[in-house]
Formats: sequence, C-alpha cells, structure tokens
Amino acid sequence: MAQQIDVRGPRFGAVITTAVLALVLITAPSTFSTVLLAWQTLAFALGAFGGLKRQPYGVLFRKVVAPRLAPASRFEDPQPPTFAQLVGFAFAAVGLA
Repeated sequence: MAQQIDVRGPRFGAVITTAVLALVLITAPSTFSTVLLAWQTLAFALGAFGGLKRQPYGVLFRKVVAPRLAPASRFEDPQPPTFAQLVGFAFAAVGLA
C-alpha cells in the first residue's frame, strides 16, 4: 500500500490549477495563455507519470505551506489524485494541441 498523503496538498494544488487555467481562459488567444497551458500540462504530466512527490504544486505545498500549518489530521490514498493528474494531463494536452 502506498504512503498516505495529507488531504490538504491536493486541495492546495487544485486551487493553483484553477487559477492557472482561469488565466489561460482570460488571456486566450495569446502567447501567454499558450505558455500557461504548456506549464499546466507539464505540471499534470509530472504528477501523473512522476508521482505526486514530483508535482510542482505538491512540492510547493510540502516545502512552503505545510511547515506553517498544524500537523495533518486527515490523510488519503494518493491513487485518486494521481489519476486526476492523468485526466488533467489528457485534457490539457488536447487543449495545447
């Protein structure tokens, strides 16, 4: 069984992802929106294929945010968020194409 993860990490990543994708929609069509979508596609790919430990927003949460919070009291299996990263990657890759 994989190590359990703090439930706040994927939520933090989802907030950043939402902000990035909203900026993509607001600034489209532009080079800036293409760069943002490429960044988000890469972030999804790292989370889906490299694991949540390599997902940039997860790294930011673990290194910067989590140390400032109370210890985690709820944990979850990493497989559902990893699958969500794969689905996000598929949609973002189609959008980028």
